[in-house]
Amino acid sequence: MNRRDVLAALALAAAPAFPSAQAKRTFRVAICGGRAERKMWRGLFAAQGLHDGGNVSLELFDWDEDPARVREIVASGPDAVLLPGGGLIALFMKATTRIPIVFYSLGADPVTMGLVQSYRRPGGNVTGTTNHGIAVAEKGWEVLKEMRPRAKRIGAFFDTGYLKESWFPLVREAQFTAASHLGLERVEIVVPASGGSATAQRAVTDARVELLDIAWGDWPWAWDFNEFLIQAAIPALWELPWQVKKGGLLALIGSMDEARTEAARIVAAILRGADPATTPVYEVRRIDLTLNLRTARRMNLEIPKSVLLRADTLVE
Repeated sequence: MNRRDVLAALALAAAPAFPSAQAKRTFRVAICGGRAERKMWRGLFAAQGLHDGGNVSLELFDWDEDPARVREIVASGPDAVLLPGGGLIALFMKATTRIPIVFYSLGADPVTMGLVQSYRRPGGNVTGTTNHGIAVAEKGWEVLKEMRPRAKRIGAFFDTGYLKESWFPLVREAQFTAASHLGLERVEIVVPASGGSATAQRAVTDARVELLDIAWGDWPWAWDFNEFLIQAAIPALWELPWQVKKGGLLALIGSMDEARTEAARIVAAILRGADPATTPVYEVRRIDLTLNLRTARRMNLEIPKSVLLRADTLVE
């Protein structure tokens, strides 16, 4: 455990129990997430002594980068806002300096992104957890290269909207570094999200890549596109474990379970009275490799033993 993790753990452990005077109060936490995530968040908050429908109301809202919608949520006066890493963080920061904002599973460095002043002392109303997704990108490319040791060209696949994200230059820089270390040529492939699977397939075919890194991938046509990759036998790195469980080949990322668990602990500490300005950002320690063996078999792809031994989750 590094120094930052120790500080974070001590800060959270030192937070007092909910005062008896607040026993009948219902805290409100606005959470960006789909309804399917409610059960998960309920369990995580219950572990912190916060029970949805009792002493806390977990109010989920859909991802919508509309400033008017953000202002509406802020105006409703939640006690805290819980957000995944993304453009919503900046919008909420513009909308409020009073309501605590807690991010989870942020892939970029929050200091570099200007979200906090430092890991130890965030300095404002924003703190949370980071899984360093961009920093571990090279490890994912290493796994791809192990599957195709003779590969020379790797596609960096984005939709046009992704290029507008504030962290995109960091992603690009990390990929160029990984390509250089692995002796790969990075080929940037950009398609409009509205283009559909056929457009994506043509772009990949024209790029003549042997490996593919897919940024995001939550498009209506994603699984038609994945079927094309399987038939073309192009090993692809997806962003999140659920995408692999649905049929993608592999994903490597800081543990989402750890990121969410620690984010819930941070929110609970803040509701107890902790100041987000002095509540350290938590850095996820566990890196999860998820591998779909069924997809590998369909591709006639032999998975090296070294990769199998490193896998945390194997989808049969």
